[in-house]
Amino acid sequence: MRSVEGKTTDIRTIFRTEEFEEFYNSLNIKVKHKFEYTFGLVQTVYALPVKYVKHLDGTDLYEMRVSVGSKVYKGLQ
Repeated sequence: MRSVEGKTTDIRTIFRTEEFEEFYNSLNIKVKHKFEYTFGLVQTVYALPVKYVKHLDGTDLYEMRVSVGSKVYKGLQ
């Protein structure tokens, strides 16, 4: 995380579509917490491993990946 005069600064902005919000709202609390953690990483860490995000070829979109137990959840950003 970067800090400027004691304030946390974001290096990326996350846009959440209505479709994503519907998907997110259907998740259990444990998965939501993992998504929130991953949102924080995406916003504050420069070099992100593909474990968390992957660029979708031929688009401007990124796929966010969250794993909880043996399940993997994917959302487009």
